[in-house]
Amino acid sequence: MKVELSPTRVAQAIYSRSLIYFASVAETGSIRESSRQLNVAASAVSRQIAQLQDRLGIKLFDNLGHSLRLAPAGEELLQYYRSIVGELGTTVDSISALHGHRTGTVRIATVDSFATTFLARLITEYSALYPSVQIALSVLSLPELAAQVLDGSADIGFTFNLRSREAFDVLFETDCPMGIVVAENHPLAAKSVVTYEDCITYPIGLLRPGTPIRAVLEQAAMRAGLAWPKYVEATSMRFLEDLARLGRIVTFQPRYPFMPNRQTGPLVFRPIVDGPRDSDTFVMVVDRRLNLQPAPAEFARFAARFLADLPEVAD
Repeated sequence: MKVELSPTRVAQAIYSRSLIYFASVAETGSIRESSRQLNVAASAVSRQIAQLQDRLGIKLFDNLGHSLRLAPAGEELLQYYRSIVGELGTTVDSISALHGHRTGTVRIATVDSFATTFLARLITEYSALYPSVQIALSVLSLPELAAQVLDGSADIGFTFNLRSREAFDVLFETDCPMGIVVAENHPLAAKSVVTYEDCITYPIGLLRPGTPIRAVLEQAAMRAGLAWPKYVEATSMRFLEDLARLGRIVTFQPRYPFMPNRQTGPLVFRPIVDGPRDSDTFVMVVDRRLNLQPAPAEFARFAARFLADLPEVAD
């Protein structure tokens, strides 16, 4: 039986058991939870931690009763452990590539509207080709997303209207018309296009501050000299669409060129014509200062092909 390599498996083969157990307890804050995850007795975990502290002659944890908290020395040791496991990830990817299979982790940061449309399909098709690659996904606001790509917390970002591109490589780009999504029986559904003033007479569903759509609406309100409307604020576009489907809520979102146009159905899309811009620019980005590891690099290539090959839907 072929055994798939992973940084954790290699670390277990190279480093002491006590260090592996220490890292698990540091992450969980609990010997009992670590014993469950490691599938070993809690007494074995406790014994390894005690032996490690005795060998080092320092206290690694503060006992808080029902949980453990890292002592300053423990913080330093955990940082070291994470650095060596991170370096192992690169080595494991290279070894795996020599044997014709890909392992590793792809860390993706995305805005909510893309997460609830095509990203699941993209990840599913990629995972079918590379079943040993792990995917870690975060749904974030634009500032959070840009920061995570640049600080190395995410390998790849999917977002709109990136304010500054100097630090990024743009691997895919397309323009998306801005508009509203409402229930098919909503009064605004009868219009072919709408204005911001049309919309603010109804309650509006908004994503949290810091999202690209929210910024567009705030600019439109200031430009038109109109009051900020009644609104429901949420972190999920899918939830806002559910509100629109069930009532008179108006939600704002871009329409991807490759997404079927909602002319009819439970929800319909109508373009908005008086915003600061007629469309949003959707991009896939990476930090241009870094060379991606094999798994993220292959995902980036796959994603760019996947998105470019999606048929554009005519209005």
